[in-house]
Amino acid sequence: MQKTPQKQDLLKKIRDGYSLPALSVIAVKLIKTAFDDNFSINDAAELIEKDPSITVRLLKCANSAFFRNGDQVTTIQRAVQKIGFNHLKILVLSFSLRDTYPMGKVGPMDYEEFWKTSLYRAVLARALAEKNHNCDPDEAFVAGLTLEIGFLIFFDLFINKNYVTDTPFSPLTSPLAWEKENFGLNHREIGEEALRYWQIPETIVECQRFYGLCGISTEGISTPQLALTCDTARKLANIISDRNDRTANWHIPFTEAQSVYGINGSILVQILITAFDEVKDIADSLKLDINKEEDIMALTDKATETLRRLKASSREIKGPLGIIIELAKRLKKRLEPL
Repeated sequence: MQKTPQKQDLLKKIRDGYSLPALSVIAVKLIKTAFDDNFSINDAAELIEKDPSITVRLLKCANSAFFRNGDQVTTIQRAVQKIGFNHLKILVLSFSLRDTYPMGKVGPMDYEEFWKTSLYRAVLARALAEKNHNCDPDEAFVAGLTLEIGFLIFFDLFINKNYVTDTPFSPLTSPLAWEKENFGLNHREIGEEALRYWQIPETIVECQRFYGLCGISTEGISTPQLALTCDTARKLANIISDRNDRTANWHIPFTEAQSVYGINGSILVQILITAFDEVKDIADSLKLDINKEEDIMALTDKATETLRRLKASSREIKGPLGIIIELAKRLKKRLEPL
């Protein structure tokens, strides 16, 4: 589709920093230098240590279960070494963005839910990449975390001051087609330009162009494995985050993940079960209050309802049914001590 001059002008402004949140000075410097070949671990540590808040949160993150693979990390140098420059850059960007935007609900927007879903998506993307060896796990985490980042900017540009509704507004409930029809562009297009402005690697930026895909893009171009991994993680994360969806259709991402990747259903279930603990661990460094038990109970209820509907259906769904049964059993077992 040909861009209109107005849309093209707005995207160019965003590419130059228009309407983007003001990041911390440390975050800006790190983003500009972290991919410089001459930028060392000591350089990064020295820069980060100038911001006590980022220092504390980065150490906490490096010692979380998600990154832990050895002795406890007590210095920023070790934290940077363990996390890696690519991951470090996006974590510091996330800390800064998280501090820039308000938390809780602002009109129809729930920022708390936005960041929680982003974390689930990042953790699931990393797990899928590890299981399939089709893209770098750390890069998948970064791409998953930033996949819907343009939505925050889209909301500030078009919705916050001009749109009043009692309906929750999030990437789960705001179709890209609706955004484009009403505002001329969608939040993924905005996200693409914002990530370029923040100098995020192009392999991650291009994930913004692929949505709701299963191997082939709408332009007929083969989907990059990183983008495919992120989109699969998006669907799986939405299973956890969308409290309003109690239909039988949410078993579909399991079927797609199996057909695209050939992943055993039990492995998919394990990835989901493990995500609850990992997200809760990382959430502390982002100052997010996540109720892990509440998320598990909500998913258990949906799994039970889906089983009921699938069993009553005449459709041939033996594969997905087996996955949902196993998921429901594992979730209920997790709830036993509660």
